[in-house]
Amino acid sequence: MHRGYWAGRIAWGPNQYEDTISETEVLEYRVYVVDAQYQRLTERPLAVEATRPWNSLQKGCCDHSAYHVDLVVELPVSSTYFMVVPLTKAGLELNIGPVTTRIEDLGDLVHVAAADMLRLQVTWLLSLMPLFYLDV
Repeated sequence: MHRGYWAGRIAWGPNQYEDTISETEVLEYRVYVVDAQYQRLTERPLAVEATRPWNSLQKGCCDHSAYHVDLVVELPVSSTYFMVVPLTKAGLELNIGPVTTRIEDLGDLVHVAAADMLRLQVTWLLSLMPLFYLDV
């Protein structure tokens, strides 16, 4: 890739709360590019990945690559991280979500350092966020 562009795979596991996979209220995950203050740099997501019926599978542990997107993008100025944001079935999009390691532009090679760490980090951060408690 050339300076200002990024190509690769971003992977993460399903949302979980404590030891339980919890995607009951999650419709999809959206991937954005954000700056150092976690502000989105594009109005529209770079990618959208629909959830799968994880609860019915009754998995005891998270698959860190259960979801993934393959991207080839031109990075906006100030691009610092990729962020995964859940969208609820009620249509509410969280303001912030887990982020990747820092995007590094190495001239002719732009990458996110430590891809395996990224998978663990995104899943771990999602597991710390009780996303919603909707009282319907």
